[in-house]
Amino acid sequence: MRTLQRDKRPLKYSLYIEKDEEKTTDSEGNLLLTGESQFVYSSPEDFEANLVMSGSGEAQMVEYGLDMTDYDAIMLTTKGKYPIVEGSLIWDKSEPKLDRQGYAVESSADYRVVKKKPTSNIDRYILKRLAN
Repeated sequence: MRTLQRDKRPLKYSLYIEKDEEKTTDSEGNLLLTGESQFVYSSPEDFEANLVMSGSGEAQMVEYGLDMTDYDAIMLTTKGKYPIVEGSLIWDKSEPKLDRQGYAVESSADYRVVKKKPTSNIDRYILKRLAN
């Protein structure tokens, strides 16, 4: 199965990354390391993918160990084309917001990637809607 170009829509993604150890200085200007790492989201990147909303029937469909109540959409991309992983954020209809340091604000995203399941030709992502 290949993804059809006409079914793709423009989206944005942001990766979950670990920021370097937090650094501060004391009153004399000496560098101090706090020992704590921060987890942030990278600046959003444009991409195209197929986005399929999950149905709302009474049948219980199980996708990779998740039933229909555990996810809200499935996203399909060409295999290996994007570095999207579990925990990444996806924007569909909303506009991404950035904090003062240029990192993506999690609450502005539409979806979070819950699971990634590659096949021979496509990468399939299971998405959960975020409460905006």
